[in-house]
Amino acid sequence: WAVDGIAGCCWGPVDLELGRLALALARRDDALEHLEHARASAAAAGARLVGAEVDAVFGMGNIRPNPALARFSPKIQLPNQQAKN
Repeated sequence: WAVDGIAGCCWGPVDLELGRLALALARRDDALEHLEHARASAAAAGARLVGAEVDAVFGMGNIRPNPALARFSPKIQLPNQQAKN
């Protein structure tokens, strides 16, 4: 996990940021691996908001996570998505 200074701010799993970077570099396989690690780390820490953020990054990259790891917010909708009935 990335922690700023004297623990005044916690940025979450480093793999989340590495996943974002991999997406920006169009390295989808690397992004998937990092984001799945970030999701597992968030689940182990019980950090639901971080898990929801990981799910949102999955959606931004239009990549599908491993369903076995889908523990957080399975119905998150990004602003550009319409609700499915």
